[in-house]
Amino acid sequence: MAKLSFSAVVEQVRGKVGTVVFSEARNGASLRIKSSVKNPKTNAQRAVRKYLSRSAKTFEGLSLAQAALWNAYGETQQRTDPVTGKTYTLSGINAFVELAIKFLQVQPNGTIPLGPPNTEFSGDTVTVTATAGVGQVLFSGSGPNALGVTTEFLVQRLPARNRKPDPNGYVSAGFKALGTGNLDFVATVTPGVYAVAYRFVRVATGQASEIEPLPLQTVTFSVEEGGSVPASKKRAA
Repeated sequence: MAKLSFSAVVEQVRGKVGTVVFSEARNGASLRIKSSVKNPKTNAQRAVRKYLSRSAKTFEGLSLAQAALWNAYGETQQRTDPVTGKTYTLSGINAFVELAIKFLQVQPNGTIPLGPPNTEFSGDTVTVTATAGVGQVLFSGSGPNALGVTTEFLVQRLPARNRKPDPNGYVSAGFKALGTGNLDFVATVTPGVYAVAYRFVRVATGQASEIEPLPLQTVTFSVEEGGSVPASKKRAA
């Protein structure tokens, strides 16, 4: 759990940005990753925690003028609560952290932009399809990404085929800037039923487009020819 001290720049923060949850604590603001998965210590989740801490510390070091720009930008960013359906706008720190984390996911060693984006980002014209295989989901793009845009591939293992995917439950399987002759991305996953999706990210800013869901995919496991399937694997599948 990361801690963020209040200052003239960071006066109050509460709520959540995707899986990032903000709340007030006795000695500052508490920031944590909200996750519904059984193992909260995957490499990807550890990386996001690191990016969260780095983003929060970076925002705390902004000047009053820079923070004011982010506060104004946050007011232009409308979001919809998936549970209540109500719309809301972002605070300056929520807007900054949201973009900074996505920026660092794409460029872990990059320098976080200190100013808000000057233009909106609606995504790309590329479409993506998905095909399940043995221990994997193969994503295929219809063409190359636009310059400065990368594709994020998302997966969400469902408890059962008839369960509805959680809008906030997708996990990033990775990023790839699709290019001519290189339009495929393979996500290695365990057997099961998966909700899969994709979205586009502007590399320079961390801006992301809306998630584009794809049909459910059933991932199988390999069985050696002439062998039997263990009962444990039958249940897992």
